Amino acid sequence: MINHQFHKMDFNLKLIVWGLFLFFASCSSNTGKVKYTSLEGKTMGTYYHIKYKGSKNLKGEIDKKLIKINNELSTYIDSSTISLFNKSDSGIVVDKGDFWKNFSKAKEIYEISNGKYDPTVMPLVNYWGFGYSGHRKPDKEDSLKINKILNTVGLDKIKVIKLNNDSFYLKKSIPEIELDFSSIAKGYGVDQIGKLILDNGIADFLVEIGGEIVCSGSSPSGKKWVVGINTPKDNAAINEIMLNISLQ
Repeated sequence: MINHQFHKMDFNLKLIVWGLFLFFASCSSNTGKVKYTSLEGKTMGTYYHIKYKGSKNLKGEIDKKLIKINNELSTYIDSSTISLFNKSDSGIVVDKGDFWKNFSKAKEIYEISNGKYDPTVMPLVNYWGFGYSGHRKPDKEDSLKINKILNTVGLDKIKVIKLNNDSFYLKKSIPEIELDFSSIAKGYGVDQIGKLILDNGIADFLVEIGGEIVCSGSSPSGKKWVVGINTPKDNAAINEIMLNISLQ
């Protein structure tokens, strides 16, 4: 029962976080002769907004990178690496790509938090109507069903077997266990796009994916990047700002 209450609290917290709409408070204009490029698009079931110094067109590279990440981490793509693992009865072989990096980080957080953070909550996410299954949130809580689902949760039910320096076998102890990296995938995505921009010799930029942000250098104003956090309530106007934050 304690675990059940913990997961309910965790999902409520996620809803609040997802309800925060972040916008670029200092990204609206260029100053002097310094040009900043703005890009936007769809990814990971949400939108991305990017602004960086200069006129180099990186949209093709960025979209290609995000598609690659999605093809490994999205539970909404049947052929993605994570979906193949979730649908398998015994496990799959993975390389050191985006899936493995997220799995390794999730495992690290799981161990540091003594299991309070657990990336195998996918069956619970589906039960509460937030997952890929399309299952609606139940009208009435079924404690027996929830307790049954909880028996399929736990990262300790996945054994990592190293095959060689470049590949691993993730072995399931039960077929029902499933992974969900949605709590860290967008953060991973902004880090990867930030690295891509840096690799192109650009040090002044801001990347946002679904509220996850990474920035570097200065904004078009020549000052630190500033973001505003929208008031977390239904139908809040875009100018209803709860807090402005200056990013380092």
